[in-house]
Amino acid sequence: SGAALSSRFCPRVFCHILAADRIKWSVEKKKHSLTVESRSRTLVTGVEKVIDSSPSVINMTTSEGALTVKGEGLRINAFSVESGELTFEGRVDRIDYHAGKKPLLGRIFK
Repeated sequence: SGAALSSRFCPRVFCHILAADRIKWSVEKKKHSLTVESRSRTLVTGVEKVIDSSPSVINMTTSEGALTVKGEGLRINAFSVESGELTFEGRVDRIDYHAGKKPLLGRIFK
């Protein structure tokens, strides 16, 4: 029985009951995007956590892995954990994505 018999939803976590003895868990991923306007105003979506920030660097974790933004005069205007949106101002000189870890459930249930 490969088809789900039923699904239950909790924010960001889905439980699919496949059979009486099998349950499949999945976590809803926030969509990630990066919009830079004139190298001075930036919107990042899918942000899970801001690790640290200074006028020269902002480090964050997104739904697609770790992200580092380097520049000058960087200043966070707003960050919402609920929506995953981060806005900041300052001149952006460099954007780096870093390989992320496997999701927690993937590391537990190899």
